[in-house]
Amino acid sequence: MNTLEEKEVSQSDYPASPHVKMRIFQQMAEALDMEASALYRRAASFEEEETSLKRAVQEHQTEINRLNFRMQVLRSERSRLVERIDDLEQEADALREEACTMEEDLAPSSVESGRKKSLCAAQEGDTDGWEDEPFEKKILPFRPASEEESRTPVFFNRMTLTDYLSSENPVE
Repeated sequence: MNTLEEKEVSQSDYPASPHVKMRIFQQMAEALDMEASALYRRAASFEEEETSLKRAVQEHQTEINRLNFRMQVLRSERSRLVERIDDLEQEADALREEACTMEEDLAPSSVESGRKKSLCAAQEGDTDGWEDEPFEKKILPFRPASEEESRTPVFFNRMTLTDYLSSENPVE
């Protein structure tokens, strides 16, 4: 039985010809060249994959930037709408408060004038207390707005029954 040491010795006993050694070296060099070219192809495929991944990242980054911009626009639009809602609610509260104040101020005078009219109408035979003259024919006096009224924004101006009654019989 031959051991490893004996094989090494036996292989070294045979002198290799220079021609065989040259052929072995050439084959080893070709094998190394083939391995290097395979690794080169592998490295090139990695470069191509890296390039395609960079391109995909750029496309996604562009999409992310676009979506971020859109989100910022939506947020600013929402905050603008919330501010507008707050302004409208404050204005509505101010108008309600002004209407309540005006109604409280006009209520006693309109009740009194309504009583006088109903008494006059009852004496004349008109039982409902309303005049027969249509509203369009009546001329309402113009009153300039006070300083407080001119500062508050007005979307619409609606005349109530108490306004109408108080304009016919102004209480001074």
